[in-house]
Amino acid sequence: MHPSPTNCPLEWCMTKILYYDIETAPNLAYVWGQYQQDVIEHQREWYMMCVSYRWEGQKRTHVCSLIDFPESYVEDPENDVHVVTKLWELIDKADIVVAHNGDKFDMRKANARFVKHGLGPPTPVASIDTLKVARKYFMFNSNRLNHVGKHLGLG
Repeated sequence: MHPSPTNCPLEWCMTKILYYDIETAPNLAYVWGQYQQDVIEHQREWYMMCVSYRWEGQKRTHVCSLIDFPESYVEDPENDVHVVTKLWELIDKADIVVAHNGDKFDMRKANARFVKHGLGPPTPVASIDTLKVARKYFMFNSNRLNHVGKHLGLG
């Protein structure tokens, strides 16, 4: 018998939906020009600078960034292990994750950092990519998150 809303513990009945976005630092490299160049020498790999997130039903958006961990930030300002670990923990608790361009960018970048820091994959979750939804069902002038949000009156 499957639990119904009247006979199941609260945690079984509530789907945990996580809205998130990551920001990454760029790769740094030597190149001969600006357009379609081969890299001469790769100087620094990208890293995760922060993750912003909100759980469905909460009003407050949270941000976890490199500077939230001053001891490691002072020693190595590019060490993203704490930010990456926080994101891993969030995704691991979620049933559904929602992100704009999340399937192509955010989740793949996150997975790369999870592997880098030996975290392995979080528990599999369903994903809603709002960029895919915008492209599939609508014809906005721009599918950028800021434009879609303004168009829908969401800010």
